[in-house]
Amino acid sequence: MKQTITKLLGGVFLAALCLVSDPASATITATWDWTTNNPTGIQSIEINNTTGYVESSVSGVSMFVDARGGKLKGNNNGNAQFNTGTKLRVPVVSTNDVVTFVANNYNYKGVTIGSDDFDAGDPVVLTRTHTATADEVAQGYVLITSKGDYLSKVSVELAYIPMPWAERTTVIKWDWENNIPTGIQSFTGIEGNTGSIDSNVAGYSLSVDATSGKLGPNGGNPQCSSGTKLRVPVTSTTDVISIKFHSSGFGAGTIGGNAYSTTSTQYTATSTDVSNGYVEIVSGGSYIYSVILEKSNLTTATIGSYGWATFSNSAATDFTNLAGVVDAYTVTGASGTAITTSAVTSAAANTGLLLKANAGTYAIPLVSSGIDLSGSNLLKAGPATVNYNDGAGYNYVLGVNAGVAAFQKIVSGTNGTVTVPAGKAYLALTTSPGAPVLDITIDGISTGIDTAREVQQTGDGIFYNLAGQRVAQPTKGLYIVNGKKIIIK
Repeated sequence: MKQTITKLLGGVFLAALCLVSDPASATITATWDWTTNNPTGIQSIEINNTTGYVESSVSGVSMFVDARGGKLKGNNNGNAQFNTGTKLRVPVVSTNDVVTFVANNYNYKGVTIGSDDFDAGDPVVLTRTHTATADEVAQGYVLITSKGDYLSKVSVELAYIPMPWAERTTVIKWDWENNIPTGIQSFTGIEGNTGSIDSNVAGYSLSVDATSGKLGPNGGNPQCSSGTKLRVPVTSTTDVISIKFHSSGFGAGTIGGNAYSTTSTQYTATSTDVSNGYVEIVSGGSYIYSVILEKSNLTTATIGSYGWATFSNSAATDFTNLAGVVDAYTVTGASGTAITTSAVTSAAANTGLLLKANAGTYAIPLVSSGIDLSGSNLLKAGPATVNYNDGAGYNYVLGVNAGVAAFQKIVSGTNGTVTVPAGKAYLALTTSPGAPVLDITIDGISTGIDTAREVQQTGDGIFYNLAGQRVAQPTKGLYIVNGKKIIIK
């Protein structure tokens, strides 16, 4: 979904582009504040040598704490012990989200926030901010890692809550330590052959190659002898795998071809892993506690500086909770010099959509099913290789015309074939609307300015409506001033 169309169509450079509007402001601030005990009870929470979630001041918005080998412990002195190596995952949903970290002055040594590395400094700077990147939106969180200090407060300004927070991630477990799924501690083991082990989520199995080794049985920590291979199924580069071994007899091995040397290791799937369909763990000879796979139920859409982007996804998507931040439309008609659109709240898999938002990358919820829009929607999902005329009609691709987003007809002889990548869409018309460039209309208002420009006086600083009529006292709406479109809100 981060790919863009990079062909020139009759001098128009195509991309997943959008109309400029006022920057979106964060509407939700979630806080974990030990100084004010907000939310109530946070000062008494302790996560020590394990993992867990801490609720924020906003119901359902949680921060994941990885304190395996570390500690996060609140106290009544307005801070929390934040040991070296302890990690916090602060949830984010857009590249407009800002994370704030406030350290306690006592024994402050520094942190890393995403790719930003902060030392204590001289003078000491206790408050640090970090704006989420597109990669962090894709993984669903900003990672904060302690260098060994005390923590006072973490907060995040969220553009929206895309879905109930508990549904953001599916956690798939092969957990002998906690007997998840129920009965896994009593499995008979695999030795000298291959097999598979079901997880707590239907359809996900751990493949085991123990032709030259052994897996279990041994209750809560089965023997995973040297050379035994475990294959964890993955489908996305946002899939995260955590493995945990017993310290007794621990031997270093590999995960995804990379060496691990600690009893607790976390690994994010690569594009190669996704292509293979799995991440392979090769044991160095240990007793295993658990293998846990976290799959995000979010995808992302990137909107460029013109405020519009085409979008599609191989799974169903839902935009209900994104209204006013990321608005989704189908294209229902095309006539003359414009297309008409219809707002939608959800879409079935492989549906072409048109998205409107301020520039940025946004998390889009994935759902089990969506609305079938195929009957009236003229947008088709990528990937596709699109000709100027496919025999059934005429094809258009989103681009830029006169400084605004518009659909550009693919022209024979100039650019007869265009590749539309996965995650994008194109406009397929059965008859020609009569124009090579189609403006986007919402509620009858066009994003194009060509017609208005014909009646607009140049450089006079006067407001004109889209019919070319002079407006003495403009109110809310869309106007042309000095050849440029502006929105008054």
